[in-house]
Amino acid sequence: DNGAKVINLSLAGTVCRSALQNSDELQSLQECIVDTITKKNVVIVVSSGNFRTNIIGDTVTVPSYIPECVVVGAVDSRKNRAAFSNYGSTLDVVAPGVDIISSLLGDSPSVHNRIGIMSGTSMAAPHVAAEAAMLRMMYPKYSSAQVENKIKELAEDCGASGRDDYYGNGFANVFNLLKQLEETREAAEEAARQAEEARKAEEARKAEEARKAEEARKAEEARKAEEARKAAEEAELRASNPHANVDYVIPLKKKQRSDMLKVLGLSGGDRVESWESSDTDRAVVQGRADGTCIVIAGSKTGRAVITAGCASGRKVVFRIKVQKKKVKTKSFRTASRRITMYVGQTKQLDVQAFPVTTVEKVKYSSKKRKVVSVTGTGILTAKARGTATIVVKSGKKTVRIKVVVS
Repeated sequence: DNGAKVINLSLAGTVCRSALQNSDELQSLQECIVDTITKKNVVIVVSSGNFRTNIIGDTVTVPSYIPECVVVGAVDSRKNRAAFSNYGSTLDVVAPGVDIISSLLGDSPSVHNRIGIMSGTSMAAPHVAAEAAMLRMMYPKYSSAQVENKIKELAEDCGASGRDDYYGNGFANVFNLLKQLEETREAAEEAARQAEEARKAEEARKAEEARKAEEARKAEEARKAEEARKAAEEAELRASNPHANVDYVIPLKKKQRSDMLKVLGLSGGDRVESWESSDTDRAVVQGRADGTCIVIAGSKTGRAVITAGCASGRKVVFRIKVQKKKVKTKSFRTASRRITMYVGQTKQLDVQAFPVTTVEKVKYSSKKRKVVSVTGTGILTAKARGTATIVVKSGKKTVRIKVVVS
């Protein structure tokens, strides 16, 4: 996104074939890498891995199994394949990877300039990334595929004649590339053209940033105005009810009865000793010592404050707003939109419709009932391996929960 044309990934891991095929994360990784190469025209160079194995065998080496990448193995100073270097059908070239002078991570945050000797395909890949960068400068019109083909074309054949699984297309010899510097005049002209295009693109980007900044300024002004309005409203409430909780207003339709309000956190034998309403024409409360209660909205619209007095001296306050319209669902709150389960496991879905006093029923359904089923009260049962989407709906509001069963 910042304009890089060559990316080096000196990293590798292994995964079994079935996990590779069934992993959403690995599939997303492959899609991201392929899209970066094909759609954003970026050359991605990766190390083949140091596992002494076939890249695509019983276990698969990630990400060097992806054929769109430029996959690099390691050789020593005599151009003999390093024993640790992975091989296989996706290997493109080999490069120096044994006893390479390398910068090392410091022993402490204050030490960053250590130099040492390292071996590995992670040492070989940057050689080829540098070659790709030189090709990018020499041939700005080249696509990422053309850069990869040029690297293969310039490689010095090693091992068996022609391409083979242990050396790929051969040794990535940068001196072969330097011989083609005479061809760069046209590339230089093209680079100048691209620089002009980049300048115009930068001007367009700055203009777009200025437009967005102006929109953000107006949005900030609107936000501050809304905050000021709410502050005035809360100040009025505090003046009439000094102990009111001003963080949340609970809506109720006239005459509506709700048992959704409860005092939480009662501990150490604490109990609720009193329940009071600031305006019984708007809200009447029938409470219990365990913190549960029933609130009945009156016939008048407006606000009231329900106060629960605890034996410990603690006071818990609920703000009530009585309205003419029935209370509809405005949103959902959930701990997570991705849940992992194992076959045979049951779990209560943690989804809450808000406001809590909504009169719209919450409905649950599963897109793949053979993988995960769900009851009318939101209890999940994992039945088979796979991925299913649970749809929770209340009125016009919907939330989707992804469930992965292993």
